Amino acid sequence: MISCLISMTEALIWSEQNHAGLFEYNKIRIFIDSRIAETLTFILCSTSNRQVIIQLLRCSTLLIHNLTEESCKNYLISSQFFSELISQPFDFSDDEIIENYTSMLKGLAFNLNKMQLLHLVTSKNFTLFTSAMMFFNYKENLVKTAARAVVLNVLKCKE
Repeated sequence: MISCLISMTEALIWSEQNHAGLFEYNKIRIFIDSRIAETLTFILCSTSNRQVIIQLLRCSTLLIHNLTEESCKNYLISSQFFSELISQPFDFSDDEIIENYTSMLKGLAFNLNKMQLLHLVTSKNFTLFTSAMMFFNYKENLVKTAARAVVLNVLKCKE
């Protein structure tokens, strides 16, 4: 499962960066038609396997950091997968899950343009903001700094 998630992420990033058409609406539409986002949502909501959860968080972070096309980012942040990922009640007693989760939140806050970030925050009932606030005073500096960066980046967005 984990190697499949890694391969899928690499293929999506390569495709977007090399204009191979996995995201483009007028071409193959493999990503959209194959329902990858729905499959990822199903995996996320049905697994309790720690390694799979961590890999889903890592893959999401990689996608957000490496996709450059605005339409690709729009599709991803509008998907049910990212909604579930942000609001999922993970085991936050696990430091590795916390580190990957806050890294994903920070990736969202810093790699989306202002309109995408506002859409993500307001359309998801401020879940991005409230999720970051959970770690605002966390004991580890890396997690605390990431959470504070997310909060500040969301707060500086004005309509």
